[in-house]
Amino acid sequence: MIFTIFRMRGIILNTDQLKYLTAITLIIVGVMALTGCSSKPQAQTEANFEGEDVLVFEVFGMDCPGCHGGLEKLMATIPGVIDSKASWEEKTVKVIVSEDEVVNNDDIRNAIERANFTPGERLK
Repeated sequence: MIFTIFRMRGIILNTDQLKYLTAITLIIVGVMALTGCSSKPQAQTEANFEGEDVLVFEVFGMDCPGCHGGLEKLMATIPGVIDSKASWEEKTVKVIVSEDEVVNNDDIRNAIERANFTPGERLK
């Protein structure tokens, strides 16, 4: 497509220039593909995250579906956390805590910060 634009404008490129332009185009497309957000499949249902053993925190800074994956992985490293579900749309993270464990609110806030987000208030 870009080569058609050059031809339409009367710009003639030699072979080396075409190779250079092709390489630059591929690099740009590759970088765009690698830096784009991706969403992991939603295996959890909302029903799994209801009950007394669920903590809910506000999380600011999640802008896309791909943002929540790293936060959920960090939550899984906290002792006593069984599972977590972050939502960039609701700007929250829900954490299921083991009945036998006590999870410190500061541990959850630190995990949110380590994921490069800003922790808010504990909602539940």
